[in-house]
Amino acid sequence: MFLTVFSRRNTTIEIKQEKCNQCMICLDVCPNDVFILTSHSVQQNIVQVQHPQQCFACGHCIALCPGDALTHEDLPRPAFEKLLPIDISPETMQNLIVARRAIRSYTPEMIPEDIVNQLLEAAIHGGTAYNGQSEGIIVIRDKRTLRELEAVAFDVHWKALRKFSDEKLLAKLATLLLRFKYGQEMINIFTRMSLKMRNRIEKGGIEGMVFRNAPLLIVMHSLRANYSGNINCAIALRNIELLALTRGLGTCWTGYLTSAADKSRKVQKFLSIPRDRQIHGAVLIGYPKYAYRLKIPRKRREIRVI
Repeated sequence: MFLTVFSRRNTTIEIKQEKCNQCMICLDVCPNDVFILTSHSVQQNIVQVQHPQQCFACGHCIALCPGDALTHEDLPRPAFEKLLPIDISPETMQNLIVARRAIRSYTPEMIPEDIVNQLLEAAIHGGTAYNGQSEGIIVIRDKRTLRELEAVAFDVHWKALRKFSDEKLLAKLATLLLRFKYGQEMINIFTRMSLKMRNRIEKGGIEGMVFRNAPLLIVMHSLRANYSGNINCAIALRNIELLALTRGLGTCWTGYLTSAADKSRKVQKFLSIPRDRQIHGAVLIGYPKYAYRLKIPRKRREIRVI
């Protein structure tokens, strides 16, 4: 795994003045006012470290320093790698974005481990609020585990939604639900979901309904108290989705799993996720059975320019 967690003890960050050319880039880009400009003479100002305890190890100052003058005990220089030039055209990037689809039909082909590792690296390079990097990643490839987890998620949802497949009961509850809790759009969604689940139960097979027989599932969780945890996880998983496309892979967010984790502790118990953490997203990954030829039209959205 590529997950790295930086300690938050008093950090030692230093400027080697013999290498510093006083470009003041570190002073300009630091989000936490770690550096200060001091006057040593009328002609000379020098950048120095004033508040090392405020540093959260984002690494921007080191990555930008033209003279390699900065050292950081949590960010050893050998860990930094040279970036390649970005040679993706806007047209290619736009096509990549609009080509992304929620894939629900996969081949049984397994994804090579080196490609999985590339996807994970893309995930951990998603931004996190305050550079917390506290998100956790669970990679599930075992077919039996996927089947068992799928059954847990299905069971949680069925117990919560089965009332929506009872038309008589729904008619009695509709006014109250619409007024106080859900609204018409969510009632429609819940009804479709519950009818689909009832059909699966009556046919005697729920396998594949939640995880679509995908060979790989990546689950992300964060500290429950982290108000940005859901955003951090979403950014990481979108990185996975876009890189997966370039590798000929398809992806699909599995809302069944994340909403089941919201409704019940069963999902997090199954995955041995502690109580102080919360699942915020999960993505199915595999080689798609079919290739889309057309860009699908989207609804017009309300856009306000202020």
